[in-house]
Amino acid sequence: MPEKKKRYTFGILIDWITSWSDSHYYQSLLLSGLSDFAKANDINVICFVTGRVDSPYEWDRCRNILLKFIDKNKVDGLIVPTTAIGVYSSARSIVKLLEGYGDLPIVTVGERFENYPSVTIDNYSGMRQVVDHLIESHGYRRIAFIKGPPCKEAYIRFQAYLDSLAAHQIEYDPTLVYNGDFRFESGSEAVRTFLRENIRFDALVSSNDNMAMGALIEFNKSNKNLIFTLPIAGFDDSENGRIYGLTTVRQNFHEQTYRAAEILLNIIKGRDTPYHVEIPSRMILRSSCGCVPTVVKKAYINPETIENRGEDEVSIEQIMAELEELNHTLDISDSSLLLKGLLSQERQVVDAFFDEFRNGTRDRFVMAINSLILWCSDNKIDWLFIQDILPAIRKSVMNWLTTREEVIRAENLLHAAMIFLFDTLQMAEANRSVTNPLLGENTERLGEALMASLDYESQLKTVCQLLPQLDIHTCYIALFEDEANPLDKSRLILAMTKKGVFKQGGQGIVFNTLDLLPEAFMEDLHKDRFSLVVQVLHQGDNKMGYVILDFDSTINKNYEIVRYRLSVSLKGTMLIERISRQAADLEIQVKERTKELSESNKHLKEEIAKRKDVEKQLKQALRDLRYYNEQLHRQSIRDELTQLYNRRGFMQLGNEFYENAKKNNMSFLLLYADLDCLKRINDKFGHDEGDYAIVSTAQILNRTFRNTDIISRLGGDEFTVIISGASEKDEADIRNRIQRYCDLHNELSKKPYKLSISLGFAHYAPGSSAAFEDLMKAADKALYADKQRKSAGCHKQQG
Repeated sequence: MPEKKKRYTFGILIDWITSWSDSHYYQSLLLSGLSDFAKANDINVICFVTGRVDSPYEWDRCRNILLKFIDKNKVDGLIVPTTAIGVYSSARSIVKLLEGYGDLPIVTVGERFENYPSVTIDNYSGMRQVVDHLIESHGYRRIAFIKGPPCKEAYIRFQAYLDSLAAHQIEYDPTLVYNGDFRFESGSEAVRTFLRENIRFDALVSSNDNMAMGALIEFNKSNKNLIFTLPIAGFDDSENGRIYGLTTVRQNFHEQTYRAAEILLNIIKGRDTPYHVEIPSRMILRSSCGCVPTVVKKAYINPETIENRGEDEVSIEQIMAELEELNHTLDISDSSLLLKGLLSQERQVVDAFFDEFRNGTRDRFVMAINSLILWCSDNKIDWLFIQDILPAIRKSVMNWLTTREEVIRAENLLHAAMIFLFDTLQMAEANRSVTNPLLGENTERLGEALMASLDYESQLKTVCQLLPQLDIHTCYIALFEDEANPLDKSRLILAMTKKGVFKQGGQGIVFNTLDLLPEAFMEDLHKDRFSLVVQVLHQGDNKMGYVILDFDSTINKNYEIVRYRLSVSLKGTMLIERISRQAADLEIQVKERTKELSESNKHLKEEIAKRKDVEKQLKQALRDLRYYNEQLHRQSIRDELTQLYNRRGFMQLGNEFYENAKKNNMSFLLLYADLDCLKRINDKFGHDEGDYAIVSTAQILNRTFRNTDIISRLGGDEFTVIISGASEKDEADIRNRIQRYCDLHNELSKKPYKLSISLGFAHYAPGSSAAFEDLMKAADKALYADKQRKSAGCHKQQG
């Protein structure tokens, strides 16, 4: 029997999992390139979230412990995006780190090092094109620049800026340069600094899109303008940048790690392989620099180029040649099979157009476009490029039409296709706007359930029940036996896979930390191909253990939320168990001391005093235990953002209040309140501003009502208040009070939006048979009616 082929395991390091919105970010795209290659070649993937080397932040350095987990026993090769983990490091520090892995095959991504194969981006050409364009096409002379962190790729982009200025005889002005670090916040701070120091500039170039978006939004806030007026360009061509029409430089993160994985596999198998690969970059012109987007320009046809040649002279092959050229500009793998499949799908679209145009086959053209969209989605290709296919068809078609009827028929087909494309885009965005809150709700449920559990058994049960709802089906949790010496021993307390679940509360299985998992679990894991991400469980700089989760093609910020929620809840349980053990130890000491006293009377008084002292310590430990239990219970019923009662707290206290009111013939009002236009605030000003609006709403409600009233946040933008002793005649007064505080807030906050709250009341009168749930439904219905009345105002504000 032939020997079974070895399945290789590739490792990859990323700094962290985060983003300024729900869109993809570069760590996610890097991981997707490796994942796609791994799937195609039956390779395992382990992603280590290591934080950044030499970071000034303790919580960041805490994650560096995973750098010590990497060896030949776990991975056969390693991909290292050095510009991600080395933002705060020198080249010497990174080389020292890589050298520490001995002869483990390593490919670096982003930077080139002497003794290691690498995949890099041509950072210079794309950035030079952008700065040249701003000077030559728009006439800008005072161009500000936001630099990146002290790494090679950021230096090259800045050098391109300097060279472009010199080539156009523009004197370099150091006051126009801000030292950023690739983070969204440093882009915001750059604009604040320029404005604070009254530095005049015509346009701004950022070393990456993330900082560019921070700068763009900050500039917009400062100018109180709903239209983005700052001429700006970035680098990366991120999804967020596309949404805001950002002129940028396209670099293909997916292709970087895909090519790095190819090189790594060739090295392991002893094949010939290029040692250094540089992927081209190119300028992408959009509206943020003042240009008309390319897709709009392509919609125009120069009448002077149109020649009526007759139907038989149309060249479908010429259209296909244009589309083939277009395909090579897309951010997709260089796989010839994928490109061939895409061209085949496009051919069906072109054939469908001519069939419907000539033969009147209804809807075939639109259905062919729909099939192309579905095919692109299945193959993870951004299908918005289809809007470039339609002008290509139109340009060729207009060259051979001979009659007015033919022109109308062709334009009808193309116009219908464009409307269909726009409608499909709207549906995709609507689906995303629904899906993201649902995923957020699932992570929120996980967090609340974990905080409500005060023991390992309940917490692990919660994890097994709720993680699959986040599309996470494998989870290993290991806790360090000695937090002062974490690399020695760990205890596996949970192993959840599709095959089954192992959990033993806090007992678990002790194993060597650097083995990652106990031997039996590791052997079982390797029976099938896997993709895993490893994250440190920690609070601040306090390392508790690590969690291993599975993923399909990439990861999102839910993985960081899960890590954080697990860290907080497990830390609370560890604290309770530690106090409980102390109490148990003291109780044993009391029993032992009592036995000694019964055997000897010689030092009776002295021993009695010792016993009392131990009993005093025991009582103090029990008081401490009760205190921590009370604190943890308080956390479980409080909303983390506003400190109001959360849904759990409201349902508990609300039902108790209702029963008391029913028993004592008391009246009260149940108020449902909803912050208007929160989605617009989040979309236009960022989620931090949305959180500010939610907190401000909570403060308004706190000022409006008494300490005896029960005020809570159900979740998102929904609030409830139980107003004791109130009746229907108080509703108008309450509405007026809330409106006055809203007006006062809007006047003082000077925000570019107005805070507004919709209200719905339900009245409970003594002797009423209405259940508490009935009152909630009535208040919710009244809120909905009020919301409907105000919806027109919100739409107007959005416009």
